[in-house]
Amino acid sequence: MEEADQLADKIAIINNGKIVEEGTAEELKRIIGEEKLVFEFRNSASFNTAQNLLEGQINDNDMSISITTDGTTEHLRQLLNAFYEHRIEPESVKFRKPTLDDVFMDITSRSGKGAMIND
Repeated sequence: MEEADQLADKIAIINNGKIVEEGTAEELKRIIGEEKLVFEFRNSASFNTAQNLLEGQINDNDMSISITTDGTTEHLRQLLNAFYEHRIEPESVKFRKPTLDDVFMDITSRSGKGAMIND
């Protein structure tokens, strides 16, 4: 999807055989519109405990959890306080903008499988 983001003029997301969204990469990303906080963990105990605290996109390979944020320091402070209370220390915390992967996962998770095409 990274290539589509960089090279395609127009992208269509197909879900259940129908185009459900189309537009430029930036137009599609605005559908999600929210920043993500990505927490990475160095040990599986912290990672597993964090999964029970947070609802988000879990990446077992990277031992990371991505959650939607409003971008405020107060939201980050609340999350870090919850980690502290449960003796969890993330290895890193990153803010990131939505990606086409986020858009695809959001749209297709609403009603089943999907595919992305670009031209």
